[in-house]
Amino acid sequence: MLCTLGFHRADQAVAWNGGIGFARCRDCATDLVQRPGARWRAVPRGYAVVWRPAVPVTAPAARLAPPAGAPASRDYRHLVRRLAAQGSPRILLLSAESLLSVANDTLLLLAAMLQDELRGRLLLIDATLAEDGISASLGAAGAAGLSDIAGDDPWLAVERMRMLARPDLYLLPAGRHPASGAPDRLAAMLPFLARHFDHLLIQQRSIAADTRNLALATRADCVVLVAEEGRTPMARLHAASALYASNGIAPAGVILAASDPRHGV
Repeated sequence: MLCTLGFHRADQAVAWNGGIGFARCRDCATDLVQRPGARWRAVPRGYAVVWRPAVPVTAPAARLAPPAGAPASRDYRHLVRRLAAQGSPRILLLSAESLLSVANDTLLLLAAMLQDELRGRLLLIDATLAEDGISASLGAAGAAGLSDIAGDDPWLAVERMRMLARPDLYLLPAGRHPASGAPDRLAAMLPFLARHFDHLLIQQRSIAADTRNLALATRADCVVLVAEEGRTPMARLHAASALYASNGIAPAGVILAASDPRHGV
């Protein structure tokens, strides 16, 4: 049940007091609180909600996006703001045209900026079909995950998620046998997952590395290529862009990540 993982859903009887919302979970009746810019959470231990009749007021306004004409920048925070100005895609896919170690760092930086700028629950999905994706960086290598989803029930994916130390950040690892993952099965679950998370950030290898990668790319709202500065050949980026275009996908751009000094020259 989502409630056991903290995914409470507020009922329609919401009371606002000083910009803070109070409600009950419509599934388990837990008292919930929502602070400005945050999601609904269970009321912390040691506190209680005293319900009294109240005059309903308007919920706090959503955080405004920056103007669409803002200048370009290589800064991750500015990248997120540009995405927000273009409609804030719910399902964002990073296609690694670089070493996964470089793509892992890029994903973590982007995830942090997504949460800082747009707030809400964020689910990281390791769909690299490899053992050195973001799961390894987050200490979840070999943990149950994508490759262990044996059916089409989206709750199977929920059961394999891990809560991370950062609030409202979750991970669906690559699984015990990453190479046997089924991205097409996960692709069919994305609408369900998008209803329970504010953003999905999917990591996969190049579309040219495995034809199974196409399934998730076609369901993503936004595809961004990750290149390693001074290492990823331009010909590889052009080939990846052309391959995406031939399947009706237009990558939103390229993140040029700093070269990883651990791999020599």
